[in-house]
Amino acid sequence: MKKFAKVCAALSLCVGFTFSLAALSACGDGNMIDGDFTTEATAEQVTEVREYLSEASYDTALGDTSSEDWSYNARFYADGNIDFSISATGTENSVPVNYMLSADTDVRFDHIMTLYGTPESPSLRGSGEMYYDLSYAMTAPTSSSSDAVTVTQRFDGSCYNDNNYFYIDGSARMSVGEAENTFSGKFRTDFSDLFGSLVIESGSGFADLSPILDALGQAGAAIYVDDSETFKVKISLDVNAWAGMNEELFAEMTAETGVTVDDILDSMRFRCYDLYLNFDKDSGLLLGYGSVADVSTDFSMEADGVDVSFALNIDYESWFLFSDKAADDLPEDLSEYTEISSGF
Repeated sequence: MKKFAKVCAALSLCVGFTFSLAALSACGDGNMIDGDFTTEATAEQVTEVREYLSEASYDTALGDTSSEDWSYNARFYADGNIDFSISATGTENSVPVNYMLSADTDVRFDHIMTLYGTPESPSLRGSGEMYYDLSYAMTAPTSSSSDAVTVTQRFDGSCYNDNNYFYIDGSARMSVGEAENTFSGKFRTDFSDLFGSLVIESGSGFADLSPILDALGQAGAAIYVDDSETFKVKISLDVNAWAGMNEELFAEMTAETGVTVDDILDSMRFRCYDLYLNFDKDSGLLLGYGSVADVSTDFSMEADGVDVSFALNIDYESWFLFSDKAADDLPEDLSEYTEISSGF
């Protein structure tokens, strides 16, 4: 079982990486950062892009943080689906293997967060609307039965957040197999458990833009700049540039599965992966970022007598945009919201 377990662990790394990219990925009908990206950037413009993304420039990306009344408003918008599946059948060391893991996530999220105080010790409040539906199913690796246990989590309603909690005034449904819990009313759950860390704990802002800086140096990355009004950037990666950004991930996957990087890339339907940035030219204020990704893959392999199949599809729109509108004031009764767990 060791070889099979390592294969599944390596494939799960790929899935986990994909979900972590969701905060920096988008796939939708139109771009929220649009510009004239018909001509590739000059060497001088690429240098300017690096300066906007440098650590020194990032000190000003959220505005004049030394001001006593400093604040920064960010709109997070997401709408889309991510699904994947892993299956394995066969016999390993005379032990039957009949394993399946699949997950399907639907998200609709429109939320404004206001960061204020100081970058070293920020305060945070947010308000918006959300729908979040996660369903996954799995069987035991050595089960002779193909029956899967299905787990679901669903949240729907008005939403708020502070530094520690995510609050929902609406409904929630959680189930494991036949056991189901349904909540209706006002409740809260740990913000980071539900959505991950949207705010870097060091106080450097809402997001780490270093992956975009890394993308600039990849062979196969085409860079475009529209500086007619604000400083807008588009970085188009081909499949090899995308693989170069994720070299360590691919190295671990290939070491454990025996599948080569070329095998993985050949199986991919890599239509596009474009990163977007927008800065105010005068102040360096970060006005937004996002991406357009249209990627799916499926491939099969054999590991010690076990046939393993893997499939992944992303259809997801997600943007971070500076907003003139601040988050609404938080309700006064948040302490009365019922605390629930985001998992089982």
